[in-house]
Amino acid sequence: MDKQEENSPSATKKLLQLSGPKARTLEEFSLHSHDLTASLQLLEALNNKALSSEVRKGLWYHAITIFYKCFKHSDARRRLWPQVVFAKRPDLMPAYNFFLNLRDRHIVHDDNPYIKAYVGVYVHKENDAYTVEDVISSVAIFDILDENRWRIFCELANYAIQWAEKEKTRLKNLLKAECEKKSPQELDSLKELAITIPTLNQVSEKKEVEF
Repeated sequence: MDKQEENSPSATKKLLQLSGPKARTLEEFSLHSHDLTASLQLLEALNNKALSSEVRKGLWYHAITIFYKCFKHSDARRRLWPQVVFAKRPDLMPAYNFFLNLRDRHIVHDDNPYIKAYVGVYVHKENDAYTVEDVISSVAIFDILDENRWRIFCELANYAIQWAEKEKTRLKNLLKAECEKKSPQELDSLKELAITIPTLNQVSEKKEVEF
């Protein structure tokens, strides 16, 4: 279509809804890419040295949680498989497994010894007599956020993003080629893409998806 035709009164531009297995897979990779990119942005935010230790811990924990959201089972989208994503970088798998255990057994669940609570009693002994002064309860946390682990996790996130973006590009090219082969009648039969906004009442509902 040349410029004159594009600007003619009869020329229109529409955004049409695509469906089918390839479109659904592209939707999934778009969601994964979004989450992986968000994870990396949270990691980059940790460069701000002015942040308090609790804010830094929150960013760190959320970066790990949202990264592994892509590799966990979901009824709404198919998961990424680390054996596929890191097939060309098997050297990253030990780090992947370490942070997966950190997510599963420490951040999300309290299963490993990285956080413990202790209860004790302060006593004052004089001769053979004890005076109980106070009972204390305290929490000890093993902090594993350091520059080395931060760099390793950044490398994981960066590589996963690059892999997901390549898959997105591949699928977009396939869909574009298929659409270019469709007749005007077939394109006219497609619905216009509509973005729906959920309500607050839908917080407990599952998304309707087709695999």
